[in-house]
Amino acid sequence: MEEGLFALGGIVVGAFLGGMGRYWALRRDAWKEARAAGLLLLSDVILVRKAEPSDWIVSETALGVKTWETHREVLAGFRRGTFPHGLKAPEWLELADHFAELSKLFTTHAYSTDGRWSDDAWEKLACAERLLKRFGHDPIVLLYVITYPIRWLWAQVEGSP
Repeated sequence: MEEGLFALGGIVVGAFLGGMGRYWALRRDAWKEARAAGLLLLSDVILVRKAEPSDWIVSETALGVKTWETHREVLAGFRRGTFPHGLKAPEWLELADHFAELSKLFTTHAYSTDGRWSDDAWEKLACAERLLKRFGHDPIVLLYVITYPIRWLWAQVEGSP
């Protein structure tokens, strides 16, 4: 009888540990995918900001809008709090608004005047870069994951969202 209980306990513990391992592996993979998406988008925004309006990178990426359209879903699911440098919902919506404006500027060619950046395009690119800068940082993830429950509890006590 005792052997059966020990065996059952071993099965439960093994299933729990296996499930936790799978959970952390899935979480790590999602984080890697989203971080890569953020870095790619950040890199395109930086390149476009350094380029002249007539350079190939501007038309190739449509002011970075093509890269945004490729990676926006991944970035939407990559939330700060759960991961070290995700975007909060208002930040993601702000980023989406900047790229919607950039898309409009690109389709109307209002981003260039005499080979110079227009103020609107330059401002939208600068704001997008500011929001994406966090993807360029390399935090120590293990420390972040270990301390997350404490930070979450502290936020609940203080009543912050």
